Amino acid sequence: MGSAGYAVYKTDNSAWTICVNPTGDFDNNNKPLEIMQPANYYSKYESHRAQIDSLTALGKNWDGYGAVSVLAEIGQSAKIFLSTLNSSWIERITDIYPNPHGTIAIEWENKTGEKLSLELGLNNFSYFIKHDDNPPILVNGKDAIPNLKDLESDLDQLFGKDIPRFFLESRENS
Repeated sequence: MGSAGYAVYKTDNSAWTICVNPTGDFDNNNKPLEIMQPANYYSKYESHRAQIDSLTALGKNWDGYGAVSVLAEIGQSAKIFLSTLNSSWIERITDIYPNPHGTIAIEWENKTGEKLSLELGLNNFSYFIKHDDNPPILVNGKDAIPNLKDLESDLDQLFGKDIPRFFLESRENS
């Protein structure tokens, strides 16, 4: 048995991940055998869950223009969706807010201000993404969790430009 600590490894999608490795044990691919999410993941995750709870507490007409209240079931679906995201996507959420027709929106924004905005309803979801000079993409579906791979792929494309900039910034600061 190794000693507990942090581990850095490549995930299945070739992204680097930093995690807490409580046992210090690794498999043949140098991936931690037991993985815990970083502590900041839990604080962001819990903060987002609390924000969703506050949205479901809004009453009718919360915006003063006849908005529908967010149903508890939509809040629960949003929290289940959050639980399926890895720590990188949890950390990068820039906003969670209610929509006037009773849905919850979750947004991610990259360093150039381009966004992916996901809207979760009772029996469906949709998201809009426009980045680079590509035409906008609108995706609609019945359940966001089975479509998570497509969403994560679009998030990878949205944040793809951030990675080289990070390396450039770190080289400039050294």
